[in-house]
Formats: sequence, C-alpha cells, structure tokens
Amino acid sequence: MATISDWIGVIVIGALIYAIVTGVRHSNEAKEAVRQKKEELKAAGIDISTEGISLRSNRTAMDRDSYIQKTQEQLKQGGAYLYEHSNSMSFGKKAEDGAA
Repeated sequence: MATISDWIGVIVIGALIYAIVTGVRHSNEAKEAVRQKKEELKAAGIDISTEGISLRSNRTAMDRDSYIQKTQEQLKQGGAYLYEHSNSMSFGKKAEDGAA
C-alpha cells in the first residue's frame, strides 16, 4: 500500500518531468525571441556579442574644457539646491523660522 509520502514523491517527480519537457519545448521560442531582440537592438545602434557591448552614437565626446564647465555648473546647482533646502536636513530639529 502506498503511503502519503510515496504519493508526494510521485507528484514531485511528475512535476519535475513536466517542467523539463515544457522547457525543452519552449527553448526554441526563447532562442528566437532573443535573436529578434538582438536584431532590434542592433538596428537601434546597440551591438551585443560575446566580446561585449558596443554603442553607436552620433554625439562626440566632450573635450576637457566643456567637461570641467559642465561639472562646475552641476556643483553650483547642487549647492544652490542644498542651500534652499538646508532645513530639510535637520532630522527632527526645529527650523529657524519656528516651523516644525
């Protein structure tokens, strides 16, 4: 007579076999979907291969001066933002104007 653990084992083994068979059946569909997505990305300028990813762009790299200028602008903007919201970092302390 089969016990409950025997039936549980049969169900688990059956589920594993079903999962393997289903995976094998759908593996070709998955490969085709990956191939299609690679083609779409390649058309958009992104090439994925075993050697890595290469991006195609029509923008040129920034030169040193423009990089420094952009960095300084962002630092100024960040400093201004922090100054405007300086009381938001009080962590429970009362603000200078009396608001909580």
